[in-house]
Amino acid sequence: MKNLPTCLGCSIVRGNLPQFTVFENDDVICVLDIDPIHEGHTLILPKHHYAEYTDIPHRIVLSITACITILSNVLQSKFNPEGITLWQNGGVFNDLDSPF
Repeated sequence: MKNLPTCLGCSIVRGNLPQFTVFENDDVICVLDIDPIHEGHTLILPKHHYAEYTDIPHRIVLSITACITILSNVLQSKFNPEGITLWQNGGVFNDLDSPF
């Protein structure tokens, strides 16, 4: 599956937009959000485009889950938040998949 030229997430993955990478492996890149809701607001982006969560291969889902654990531990130690919230946007709610 290839990246889409009009997808903001794919543009971030390709390095076409300014970003601050906090973690990366073969499957995903984790970058700080440029308009964060809270301190440490991080986007976990697969390195290939998937329109829906259900399209992501299980191996990549496991990699995403590992990143969530790593980032949660870092956020806990750095910011000591009262909690950590996870969001997954897809379909019409996927604002990273909008043409710009």
